[in-house]
Amino acid sequence: MILDTVYVSSDLNPFYLDFWPLVHTAWTQIIKVKVKLLLIADHIPDYLEHPDDIILIKPIEGIKNAFYAQCIRMLYPCLQNHHPNRGIMMSDIDMIPLSSEYFTQSAVKYNDNQFVYFRGNMCMSNRQIAICYCMATSKVYRKIFGILKLEGIKKIETIIKTWYKETGGAWTTDQQKLFQLVHKNVPKDNFIKLTDGVLRFNRLDRSMGVDRINKLVNTGQVKHFVDFHMPRPMRNFRGINEKVLNYFLS
Repeated sequence: MILDTVYVSSDLNPFYLDFWPLVHTAWTQIIKVKVKLLLIADHIPDYLEHPDDIILIKPIEGIKNAFYAQCIRMLYPCLQNHHPNRGIMMSDIDMIPLSSEYFTQSAVKYNDNQFVYFRGNMCMSNRQIAICYCMATSKVYRKIFGILKLEGIKKIETIIKTWYKETGGAWTTDQQKLFQLVHKNVPKDNFIKLTDGVLRFNRLDRSMGVDRINKLVNTGQVKHFVDFHMPRPMRNFRGINEKVLNYFLS
């Protein structure tokens, strides 16, 4: 299975949406795969770049847009046409990929009936599967969530309403539901749990602070990282975020 498409999501909150241009550039130019933004809004603002890669999802009355945005990235792949061995991945909109090898080679030996959890040593003890990162084909996502392609967005809306009622919109609902439904609907032999150690996962994280991140870029040590959890808001940290991205584009 090879990575084909990545889904990120947001509402119109600039705290998240402002990352879209960098995220689009990173996935399409570093990893060389398609990336789609699932935007919870009534319309696509004219100022947004790459409109052809934005999918408009209308809000649901009574459901917080942020909650809908979190969960839609897991559910929308169910509506995508199935292409054998073409994997679909979810990611956060304030996260950019840095390592082509990590994202394009880690799941190549697995087939399109399998659900590959790249970070199988993380979150499982809390009965969660981390959104960053998993890969499966659209037919596996359909099996996990019980959504047929022809049922469309209406079935997704029904699921979102049910989850919201059950959890009150809790922040980790997406990862908890993913854990529950993967374990319920994916045969044990088809649930592949890789680990950070095996894949040599190493995250460049905003918690390191701008000074340290800047030093890692200047010394070239940043090349050893797999992804970058960017400082936010973007308007305050554009310089360092673009500096990291440009290092990997050069």
